Amino acid sequence: MTTPEQKVTLTSTFRGALIAHADEHDLPLTTRQVEGLARAATTAVIDPEVPVVHREVVLSPQQREVLRTLAVGERTADMARRLCLSEFTIKTHRRLLFKKLGARTAAEAVAIGIGLELISVPAKRRQTRRRGSA
Repeated sequence: MTTPEQKVTLTSTFRGALIAHADEHDLPLTTRQVEGLARAATTAVIDPEVPVVHREVVLSPQQREVLRTLAVGERTADMARRLCLSEFTIKTHRRLLFKKLGARTAAEAVAIGIGLELISVPAKRRQTRRRGSA
């Protein structure tokens, strides 16, 4: 059985690892996303009642695109505009995606998607200097 102190320590450890990984790969994670991912990871480790997601998850091309755009933090309205779809359609893809993955939040969906290799973590962008800059 896990004590509240152990849970706090574990969540803090996950939080630190997520921040380090996000910095290393130049991922634009918000504080809210980091907290959601840390809580989801902690729950998965200490709560045996959490349902296990199977590797046979098959996403439609639209659901895969929604998952990719969630991973980079794109807003629903921007996503809809870019994909020439209505916001309602994007929200439907998102709802079905969450159901397939067993996720309750966008951060949890992204974590599961990365874990199941449905999407990949983008490679770290190389910093290039402009001519004449120090």
